[in-house]
Amino acid sequence: MLDEDETLCLESHVQHILALSSIFFVKPLQFHEDVKTYIPNTVLDQMVDDLQTRYHINKRGTPLGLLSKTLPLLDNVRTRRIDQDEATARLLLLKGDLPRDEFRIAKSIAMLLQKLPENRISNTIMEQELLTRFIEPALAPLFENTIGKVIFRWTATTNDECRETTVATISQDRPDACISNLDGVMWGATLSFGEVKCFSQMGNNFVIAKDLVRLALFAKNSIDVHNLHGVLVFQVIGRHAFFYLVNLLSDALYIMLEIGNIELPGCLMDLPAYVAQAHRLLDILSLYDDMCISWTATETKHFSTRKRKTLAADTQNNIIDKTRNRKRPSITSFKLSYLTHIS
Repeated sequence: MLDEDETLCLESHVQHILALSSIFFVKPLQFHEDVKTYIPNTVLDQMVDDLQTRYHINKRGTPLGLLSKTLPLLDNVRTRRIDQDEATARLLLLKGDLPRDEFRIAKSIAMLLQKLPENRISNTIMEQELLTRFIEPALAPLFENTIGKVIFRWTATTNDECRETTVATISQDRPDACISNLDGVMWGATLSFGEVKCFSQMGNNFVIAKDLVRLALFAKNSIDVHNLHGVLVFQVIGRHAFFYLVNLLSDALYIMLEIGNIELPGCLMDLPAYVAQAHRLLDILSLYDDMCISWTATETKHFSTRKRKTLAADTQNNIIDKTRNRKRPSITSFKLSYLTHIS
């Protein structure tokens, strides 16, 4: 419990802040010392392993068929035997030769071929260009299905869950991106949320932590409003994308679990390294397809009692210290996160 005048620092207390809304933030090897006081490291490690097993994370082999069909094409582009348009056309013709999820990755490569410069740009890439040139071509083909009424969106308005309910605790904040169902010609359930920061914000632990908290609450509210099994969220810092699944796991327990991280390509020469991460992308796509779906009518009756209210935005703002300090310890810092996951 917090004392009346006690506040929490965003940089250091993401797990504490989310716990006030019944969300347990799980980032492998990165737990606050307060958590370790009550749960030994051995138990935390076993919990992470159990969750990764439950969701089949890091259990997938390298998709050799995908690599064998895409890497020679990229090599031909590099050596200028073929141009980007021909490589794009050949990738799209792989639909009948690849499993569905692997073809989504092939489409992502195809769209990146049309957008990426040949070599890395040395100037600072600001957020808007980062979104349109590097992030959307990579991610939209993975998750979007316009015929299936699933749309990848860059948003500039209040999140849809706030508009669909009168519950006062639903935040009116807006995400940078979301993936939404269409219900006829109107927006339906939000299946995913994203926040983006340019690389110059890498060391700004305050804004990185703030975005993570926002993403967690967006996802929880979408689960509660739309009766979803789970919601995918992603945080992009520069060209590094971190993916999390938020899931109502048990009574009064929402889990926010890191399920993968990807380095997005900055130029055509980076595409082979992007393809080499296909096993991680397949993990993310599988969870997105399996978990970001609505409850059945029977499940709704059973799971609805598990829900808990989100801490009111005003109350949360009152307990968060508004000061910023780059020297504060942070389990969500980009450098620590990235170094922990290099493999």
